[in-house]
Amino acid sequence: MAKVKMNVSADDLKSSGRKSFEPGTYHFEIKQADMSTQVSTDSGTKWLDGDDADGIDPERIIVQKIELEFASSSHPDSSASFKVFDQMWLTEKAKWKYVQVLKAIGMDPAAEFDTDELEGKEGAFYLSFKKKKDKDRREGEPEREAFLTPARFLTAEESDQWAKDLPPLINEPDTDDVPF
Repeated sequence: MAKVKMNVSADDLKSSGRKSFEPGTYHFEIKQADMSTQVSTDSGTKWLDGDDADGIDPERIIVQKIELEFASSSHPDSSASFKVFDQMWLTEKAKWKYVQVLKAIGMDPAAEFDTDELEGKEGAFYLSFKKKKDKDRREGEPEREAFLTPARFLTAEESDQWAKDLPPLINEPDTDDVPF
């Protein structure tokens, strides 16, 4: 049987060993996009998922949102990723975000589309810390001071320029003399 020995310092023992992502610009791919519609009913309101809201009297619709799940990485060629979740509310006040997201993935914000068309689209966004309000915490959820959330979606052109300015994921040596 093979023996294993690794140098582990006192600092290593104190560390969780896991690095957290910092605010910055990240590549993303939309992994999932789900539409929800809040409607008024005789007994109050309820949320309907996806196609369940088709055919509902528009007068009964209170609000709609698209929930997005992103796979994000610090480099477009990286296979290491982390998940980011966000919502696009389909309201007048939040129209700026709708336009920003669709422009970031190269879609026309004025065109009609199916949410399935969002899945697989890629772009870049700037993530920043947002404080989590006590009222938004679920019961039993640990208190967190802040979490990373998209603050700005880059246009397709800005995203292309950002990716061009990145160094290659693996720097290739200038010569054939590799030191190992």
